[in-house]
Amino acid sequence: MKNKINKFIVRNICIVVLIHFIFSMYYSYLILGSKLIKSPDFLRLVAGGIQVEDSSNLFLIILYVAPKCLLFLWITNSFVKDLKSNFLYIFLRTSNRTKWLNKTIILTIISVFYYEAIFFTSIVILLVCNGLKISAWDILELFLLEFFQMIMLAFFSNGMQLFLNETACVFGTLLELAVPLIITGVIYENHGMWIYPAKCIPFNWGNYNYMMSYHSNTFITVLFISLICILIYFVSKRKINKYEFM
Repeated sequence: MKNKINKFIVRNICIVVLIHFIFSMYYSYLILGSKLIKSPDFLRLVAGGIQVEDSSNLFLIILYVAPKCLLFLWITNSFVKDLKSNFLYIFLRTSNRTKWLNKTIILTIISVFYYEAIFFTSIVILLVCNGLKISAWDILELFLLEFFQMIMLAFFSNGMQLFLNETACVFGTLLELAVPLIITGVIYENHGMWIYPAKCIPFNWGNYNYMMSYHSNTFITVLFISLICILIYFVSKRKINKYEFM
């Protein structure tokens, strides 16, 4: 049974990675043209998030957020299914609730890690096959930013399940991914101070292309994202421990 579950997880992750890879390549093609892989900006575009000047374009936003949305909906769906199927076990004792939440957190982190590892491995293989030099630090920096941003967003999506119904959570996931980008893009298009929403809205943290524009430090960004994840964890833990089983 466990092997079947593991195969199911890997299969779903690979499907979403493939969609992410295709959409990212298409986004890069729209920006760079047919010589995208030879461009020094290729890695930044394919793995560094959407550019601020593209953040008011709804089609480009869809290309960027659709794979992430699919991953989070799958993760949260697994979260809800496990919660429903183990409801009695989880809520009979407080210790069971914490144990279950910790297990869910670990599985979420592992799933996101697999997802990012497969995605970045695909990019590295593509670059190597085309004879391009790769900076190990550039790959590591992009991986860390993308990984921690995805963890934060996944934690938030899972946490919503403890407060809202499933339909509201689907809309919540879409909003957390798209709205911060749209706000930033609209302000940018109107020659406003777009840097403030880019820096102050946590869901924008980890977008390398945004960070390049306002010279943010990778270590500081990862630290702040980690603090947000810890906060979400303790809020979720408090909520689940306060639930009264009738």
